[in-house]
Amino acid sequence: MQLRAVLPDISISTEEWVQVRDVQCPVCFAVYHLLAPIIETEQTEVAVHTDWLSQHLMDTCPNHAGDIRTPDPTAEKCRTYWLEEARAQAIKEAEDAGLRGTGRDAFIQERTEIYYAELLMRRVG
Repeated sequence: MQLRAVLPDISISTEEWVQVRDVQCPVCFAVYHLLAPIIETEQTEVAVHTDWLSQHLMDTCPNHAGDIRTPDPTAEKCRTYWLEEARAQAIKEAEDAGLRGTGRDAFIQERTEIYYAELLMRRVG
């Protein structure tokens, strides 16, 4: 799915788009509103688009377009983000449980695989 990024002075139909976050150019600090279609958008997918937009803004500075469409991310790119999301969840759970050493590492590996499989089932089907 493509997302859209616009400068704050550009008005967009709120019937079609919802703002999901602001993204700032790392060079000139121009702020863009990142918009998604009015359907439920996964946070992981927003992260993929945010990373792409940050890199694009840096590469095109100071000649940014006012209205930018992000490319549809590849399945591989999404899976990389899902794996990172699953690992972060497993690490948090290990920290909450106070695990240390090799037991912690084994726990994180096992939970990462479980959470990643759950994410794949929910998002891919």
